[in-house]
Amino acid sequence: MSTLESMAQRLVQPVSRQEGSFAMDNLAAVAAELDRIWEMGIDYMPYRFFPTLARGDDLTLAAANFGVERKTPTKASAELVITGEPGAVVDEEIRAAAGELIFAVMGSYTIGAEGSVTVSAQAMTAGSQGNVAAGRINEFVTSYTGLDTVTNPQAAQGGADEETDEDLLLRVKARWQTPSTGGNQGDYARWALTVPGVSRVKVFNPSAGCVEVFLVAAGNQEAGQELRETVHAAIEAVRPVGAQVTVLSGTAVVIPVSAQIQLRSGYELAEVRERIRLALEDYMQSLSFSASLVSFVRIADLLFVDGVEDVSGYTVAHGSQSIPLDETEFPQLGEVTVTSA
Repeated sequence: MSTLESMAQRLVQPVSRQEGSFAMDNLAAVAAELDRIWEMGIDYMPYRFFPTLARGDDLTLAAANFGVERKTPTKASAELVITGEPGAVVDEEIRAAAGELIFAVMGSYTIGAEGSVTVSAQAMTAGSQGNVAAGRINEFVTSYTGLDTVTNPQAAQGGADEETDEDLLLRVKARWQTPSTGGNQGDYARWALTVPGVSRVKVFNPSAGCVEVFLVAAGNQEAGQELRETVHAAIEAVRPVGAQVTVLSGTAVVIPVSAQIQLRSGYELAEVRERIRLALEDYMQSLSFSASLVSFVRIADLLFVDGVEDVSGYTVAHGSQSIPLDETEFPQLGEVTVTSA
């Protein structure tokens, strides 16, 4: 039923519903305008204006109305050790790979007499996939004159995906719940969280005029020097005059988990192990700077993923106790060992 037909049914006098009558002419004009408004998507407007209802691009726009910008993805950085002939030049044309992920050298270097040089490199693709483990960057994309080998002695850091809807909404809610009062703890946490690559923040005031800001980087990693410096610069631009700010990384407590399970029929151990790893990883990340321990009992629940019939035993950090966390510590999942009886 059209808008005009619905409105016409409400007229009391049958004669008023005749085409060309005064009432029908007026209803036709009003109905046409209502149809135009509905075609503009007026019923969808609340999902664009209110962050608690919005998702995706709509949430990005709604959050911006409250002064909260969605964090963009960032590229991971790594230090590479390149060996080759003394005097060979390593410049920004050099590309090294970790599988399909390519890293570009940043700057220009020369291999010394010892036959190697340490260079800075950056992933060419933004995102957390750039945070590769130590030793993963182990080949050049092509052969380069005078260069022999490449490796990354330490894991790459700083890569972050675009901020999720869930994390963006948390920052919007924090903006509502902790309004600015000229430099309170909420302000420092909010300033730090605006920096891409920052996942969690804790702020302390150890003495008058001194502020300590502890960070957890995206991917539940310790914050590297570059990220700490970026956060420090962002806070320095807006902090109250006279405040002395120190930006530090939270300390990761690496927690390996080992479990003995009984597989359900039709499931492969490798796929079940990966499900367990993802469940444990999400749990650890949810605890960062928000809990004082990693629950031994809660781990048991997380082991019962799809494909697990029963759990005959498990250890957390090689023991059977909950793992306490200090105020500046956060849990980080270590090696996950899963065996099937």
